[in-house]
Amino acid sequence: PELPEVHTTGYSFDEADKLNEVLMATGQLIALLEGLSGSFENEINKLKEEKKQLEDELKSVKPLFPSNVIIKVPSKLLKTINEASDSYLRGDWTATGILLRKIIDNSLHLKCQMNQCEDKLKDYNTSEFHDLPKKIDICAGIGIINTNRDKDLKKIKLYGDSGAHSLKIELSPQDIEEAKVPARLLLEELFG
Repeated sequence: PELPEVHTTGYSFDEADKLNEVLMATGQLIALLEGLSGSFENEINKLKEEKKQLEDELKSVKPLFPSNVIIKVPSKLLKTINEASDSYLRGDWTATGILLRKIIDNSLHLKCQMNQCEDKLKDYNTSEFHDLPKKIDICAGIGIINTNRDKDLKKIKLYGDSGAHSLKIELSPQDIEEAKVPARLLLEELFG
């Protein structure tokens, strides 16, 4: 007697075994991809959280000078302003103080050049430029700067000199916060 045919799918047993292997491999691949997808989701979520933290941190960073002030200053000052800004953002307060002093001196000098009164910054006997406090007084006297600013600008000069010439004195964040406002106001007054 003949045995009846058992499978009616049109596939032989070997073909069915191969299909079953492919089906199992496909299931394993799906499971692997789903696992990777979960890992990617975790990594994506971690990156999103890091991005949010950086955005929050960036919001808390206050630049030394706002961009609307920086874009108006002569290009000759930009290198020093950038160096001061970098020092400020790194928390290098002494370097920032020294560079603020340089910005004040160079700003007054450049404004006098622009107004063709640079010779007033020189000592008539020696033809040497006066020191910064005297330049501040001269600029206030000839109307280059507001006379109410001279005390604050001389304090910045003192911070810069102390930072540059004293091993014992380190400038603090409070010193720089106190000095950056009059420095910004000077830049706005001279070049705004």
